[in-house]
Amino acid sequence: LRIAPNGQLTLGPNLDIIGKTDAAYLEMARDEEAPHLREAIKKAHRNFLRRTVYDLYIHNRLAEAEKWFQTLRERHPDGVPPQMNLTDYALSRVMGEVADSTQVKMNSLVLALVTQSYLRLVEDQDEEAAAYMQRAQELHEAYNRKIGGGQRLGITPLDKAKEQVLEGILAPDSGLGPEARARLRSKLGLPAPPAGG
Repeated sequence: LRIAPNGQLTLGPNLDIIGKTDAAYLEMARDEEAPHLREAIKKAHRNFLRRTVYDLYIHNRLAEAEKWFQTLRERHPDGVPPQMNLTDYALSRVMGEVADSTQVKMNSLVLALVTQSYLRLVEDQDEEAAAYMQRAQELHEAYNRKIGGGQRLGITPLDKAKEQVLEGILAPDSGLGPEARARLRSKLGLPAPPAGG
């Protein structure tokens, strides 16, 4: 839980302290004299970088995700298969989350994938947009199968999740410019907003 620049409470990783955390891991590994503890720190650092790449990717910080993906590959060659690119890595992590997911975690993942789908539409990457929406649908269905369709543990219906994400992305204060919002509306066949919206 953290306070966003606009003053709202947000639940999620603090992606603005990655550099400091990375430096702390490197310093601990450098200063540790016991070999077994140094190895444990290096392993924890590798896991931190793996999670960092994933978190940055699903939060649409792609340039940073690519940078840390390369850092992971350089510092920990065993951290990611050599033939795997950033997108494949991130999507494989998403699919792996289903096995040990909680209700809140799965709901966040589905919303993140729907968001990525819409952002790809804005960038005219229609095939990637369709792939993200397909992953959202697959995760939604997989989670519902896992819980046996129970309402108490269910997550937001996919149509409702799409509405929530669209409402946020199309809001004038979303950070998405007017041209990008208009492009998304056009791609989705939505009417123009009322004057001043």
